[in-house]
Amino acid sequence: MGASFAPLPDPSAASPSSMPGISLGLARINRLLHLLKSPHLVTPVVHISGTNGKGSVSAYLSSILAHSRLSVGRFNSPHLVDEWDCVQLHGSAVDSQQFYSVKHEVEQVSQREGVGATSFEVLTATAFALFARAQPKLDVAVVEVGMGGAEDATNVVPADRTLLSIVTSVDLDHQKFLGDTVGEIARVKAGIAREGGDVVLSVQAHDEARRAVLGVAAERGATVWQAGEATLSRVEDGASTP
Repeated sequence: MGASFAPLPDPSAASPSSMPGISLGLARINRLLHLLKSPHLVTPVVHISGTNGKGSVSAYLSSILAHSRLSVGRFNSPHLVDEWDCVQLHGSAVDSQQFYSVKHEVEQVSQREGVGATSFEVLTATAFALFARAQPKLDVAVVEVGMGGAEDATNVVPADRTLLSIVTSVDLDHQKFLGDTVGEIARVKAGIAREGGDVVLSVQAHDEARRAVLGVAAERGATVWQAGEATLSRVEDGASTP
C-alpha cells in the first residue's frame, strides 16, 4: 500500500519554524534528523561538492545509475522552476503535494522542538525524508551540497552510508563563509570526504585546490580517484578522429 499524505499546506505562508539567511553548522540539522527518526541513514548516498559542475555531475551520474536499473533519488539546490523540483525520485521531480506535506511535517517538528532550523536545513531534511519514504525503495541518492561542504547541512551521512564523495572544480566562491583563498575553500569542500572512503576529484584549474583536497583525504585515510579531461572525437568513415 502506498504512502498517504496530509492535505497540501499553503506554500506561500511564512514558516515560523525556519530561520532565513545562511548559518553553517551541523548541530541543528543533526538534531532535526534525529527527531525525524534519522531518514538520512536509510538510503546510500553519493555526495557532490565543488564550485563548478555540481549540477551537471549529479544529473549525468543519476542518469547513468538509472540506466543501470537502479532506483535513484536526487537533491539539487537551488531549484530550477518550482521549489519541489529540487528533489527527484525515480527520475522525476517529486509531486508538489507530497513535497509540501513532508516539508510541513519537518517544519512542525523544528518549531515544536525549538530546533530553529534554517530554511535550507528544513529543505535538506525534507529531501532525506522523501528519499526514506520513496516507493519503490531507492537504491541510491545523489546529493549536491548547498554551500561549501564540511558544515553544509547535507554533510550528515556517515561513512558507512556514503558510497562516494565527489569534488568538482574548485574556485573562489562564497569567500565570506568559506575562506579567502582557493586552497582554504577547497579544504572546506573536501570536508565531505569520509574516513576510509573514496573521493573522485575533478580536474582542477588551481593546483592549490588539488593539493588541499589530497591533504584532507590523506588525513581521513580516504582514497582519491583523479578524473581525467573529457574529450570528444569526430567520427569519419568509421574511424575516430581527435
